[in-house]
Amino acid sequence: MVHGQALDWVARAPLDDAFHGATVAAVSALVYGESSSAGTLERGTRVADWHPAMLAVPDQWVLKHPASPNPWAVIRLLRFRGPKNEVEDWYRVVTWQETSKGRELICWCRTLAAACEAAWDFNRAASSWQHAQAGSRAHERLGGAPQRPPAHDLLVAYRASL
Repeated sequence: MVHGQALDWVARAPLDDAFHGATVAAVSALVYGESSSAGTLERGTRVADWHPAMLAVPDQWVLKHPASPNPWAVIRLLRFRGPKNEVEDWYRVVTWQETSKGRELICWCRTLAAACEAAWDFNRAASSWQHAQAGSRAHERLGGAPQRPPAHDLLVAYRASL
């Protein structure tokens, strides 16, 4: 287990001459970008459990119900520099379309859990709105059914009604 992630396959690199005699903290800082408080490395020591997959950071999620082939939202992780130069994670939640051009902003969230909840609430809100329009037979009126409200407005109204 490295950085809280279990790995299916782990590469073990023998200690290179460049690392011989280096402290574990120095090697850890080079390999992982963080420090460790262990002792000194000897020749033949295995440096670290590592795999290139550790470099992969999931940055986009497509949400869909298992019973439906169509997704309803896309969540994207975006990282910004804060006022004190710290990295801040923000999750942008948008409606799903094949291309990003047709997507509509639902909301921004600070955690993935909050983003998933917002996407789910939007799905329920859109479904409720669609059923309300069908139930009122609005599609049969002159001019047809009204246009769906903007995604963010639909989410806010839905959450206010809970």
